[in-house]
Amino acid sequence: MNNFNDLINLFWSCLWIVGCVSVLLITLILMKRMIFGKSTYRGYSSSNKKAMGVALFSSITSNNDDGKD
Repeated sequence: MNNFNDLINLFWSCLWIVGCVSVLLITLILMKRMIFGKSTYRGYSSSNKKAMGVALFSSITSNNDDGKD
């Protein structure tokens, strides 16, 4: 029975270690984003993002009368 308790203690210790490491990583990522801006997104360049925003805005504000009588 003592061996079973040791296994439970080992499990909780590993869980504590994994939790602390994950919290540390999340904190570092958030600090990096706060200091350097939103540089963690590397999918699009800023000019491409701006062009996508303009296209989205123009499609929302365009006057389309196809569905009217």
